Amino acid sequence: MAHAQYMWEYFRRTPLLQWPITAVRPYGEDWGTIFPSTAGIVLMGVPFKLLSSLLPDQFQYLGVWTLSSFALQGFFAERLFANFGLREYERVLGAASMLIAPAFLFRIGMTHLDLSAHWLVIAALVQYFSDCSKRLSWNWLLMIAVTMMVHIYLSVIVFVIAVASAVRRYLVDNAQSAHRKLVGELALFTLTAFSLWYLLGYSTFLGSAQGEGFFRLNSLAFFNPGFGPQTSYSLLLDQVPSLSARSFIAEEGEGFAYIGLLGLAGCVALLLGSRDWVHVIRRRENIPIACIAAVLFAVAVSQRVAIIRREFELPMPQLLIDARQVFRVANRFSWLAYYLLLLAGWVAVVRLARKSRFSKLLLTGLLLFAVVDQSRGIFFSRNQLVHREPGAQVLDSPTWDALGQRLSRMYLVPTFDVQSDNLTPDAEVWLRNELWTDLIAFGARNNLTTNFAYVGRPVTNQVKKANDGIRRQLRTGQIPQGSIIFFANEREWSEAQAQLGGSAEALIVDNLYVLVAREEND
Repeated sequence: MAHAQYMWEYFRRTPLLQWPITAVRPYGEDWGTIFPSTAGIVLMGVPFKLLSSLLPDQFQYLGVWTLSSFALQGFFAERLFANFGLREYERVLGAASMLIAPAFLFRIGMTHLDLSAHWLVIAALVQYFSDCSKRLSWNWLLMIAVTMMVHIYLSVIVFVIAVASAVRRYLVDNAQSAHRKLVGELALFTLTAFSLWYLLGYSTFLGSAQGEGFFRLNSLAFFNPGFGPQTSYSLLLDQVPSLSARSFIAEEGEGFAYIGLLGLAGCVALLLGSRDWVHVIRRRENIPIACIAAVLFAVAVSQRVAIIRREFELPMPQLLIDARQVFRVANRFSWLAYYLLLLAGWVAVVRLARKSRFSKLLLTGLLLFAVVDQSRGIFFSRNQLVHREPGAQVLDSPTWDALGQRLSRMYLVPTFDVQSDNLTPDAEVWLRNELWTDLIAFGARNNLTTNFAYVGRPVTNQVKKANDGIRRQLRTGQIPQGSIIFFANEREWSEAQAQLGGSAEALIVDNLYVLVAREEND
């Protein structure tokens, strides 16, 4: 969450008129950094940037965004259940079940606050299942635009739901012009998505679309409550000895997608009414969303299919593998199937509970029991959000404040790629106690151009170019005035000091090796 705040501090100072509108050029100079690349939420950031002169220096929108995510998650969940004939109390309890969905709360706890906007997926499902308006195409265009301004992964999910919605209308519409309408809508959706892709700066990703690392969803992730070596979202399942040591393959850690106790109860209810539900899925209007969800789930699982700790690899053309790797954290695409399962499960539970005279009591009791069962995960998410561990906090002394007032640039030697799995020992110095967050906070406070940025995509080539550039400047003594250079090791600091001579002031402050370029009149 800290890096999102620092990105906002940089973004609010960028020009109002620039291309792309989300560019943050001082943050990771020459990296092509854009606001959404590091948890920056364009939907909030751009309006507040327009009002920046009226806002205090210390301002952030993340709290408002998080509160809104909870409110909208509940609101759209209630609207979703309204499409299936549920009574008011059944809809309210169902919405509450969506508010404690482990995959949603886990993102809150991870402080992936942009990715916690699961309400966008639920809102798209509301639109899909209430698909009867003549103005629906414009509603979908608005939804695609809003989602693109929140997160690219969520926008892909909403886009394919919009496509499924258009196909659905084609299947149920017997008019002769139905196929022309389908082609027109698909073209309109695609044009809107690609226009926003360029407007919001995502085209800058093309040079580093396929990055290091590989993430995939375990086939049984929906039934695994563990989200760490010793932590789980189910007190009940932790009492089962065979499930207590449930660590899956390491590559799947990012793909936590447990459906919770209510989801498991829903699966049981679905099995009990399996004949009816097979008929529901086979209805013409439901085939598109079921197919889209299955395809996205398969992409999330990847060609290297993992079932608990066993795995096998499916033959697949390299072109498709490369295409998947563009969205390298593709396990997030399972969220459509996730919420469809929660939706169908709750409806099945309600229908089963209605056979009893005490349905209200049964449904309320089940929800409360689920809250207690998931209490450990709920408190984990709350504590992660409220009580974040501070960084090293070594740049708060008056010495740094005095330095910052006369600086314009900041360099790390070496700079590094946070997304890389192959960092040098020198680069790992910046990771200790999250020292890099203090360095970026210092840069943000003093509006310094940096040769480092925390971005959600691999920037290996940009890092190499930046390191080669600063070291070439050090060798030739051509350090720009107003520059401060942080060195990860004493040896390189000493060599640079000898090379620069009197043109730079050498300092050791708070155990950090620093060179500050002197002004001409010093």
